Amino acid sequence: MENKNISLERNLSLNDIQNYLRLMAQQRGFDKETPQDTLLVMLEECGELAKALRKHIGLKVDHKRLESYGQLSHEMADVLICLIILANKCNIDLYEALEQKEAINKQRIWQTDKP
Repeated sequence: MENKNISLERNLSLNDIQNYLRLMAQQRGFDKETPQDTLLVMLEECGELAKALRKHIGLKVDHKRLESYGQLSHEMADVLICLIILANKCNIDLYEALEQKEAINKQRIWQTDKP
């Protein structure tokens, strides 16, 4: 594929971001991976996010391996990137999915059992 000059800009819509990541995935060869491959990578990134959150909120961490605890914002971005790439592989319009799911969620009654 020819190397198109794509860029990520602030204030893009979710659809624009999804299209950007579709092109980015093609340029970097991630479009060759199966949805299952992408999900496994996303789960790995979720684990890295959990480690980064432990560090961020001050839970016990292995100080000998502190460099393996990534920056929280970067790990969140990695999970988001994987999710959007997975949506693209499954031909899911995330804005439409969010809109539909939020309509369902608005009908629910949310409460906690804690006093």
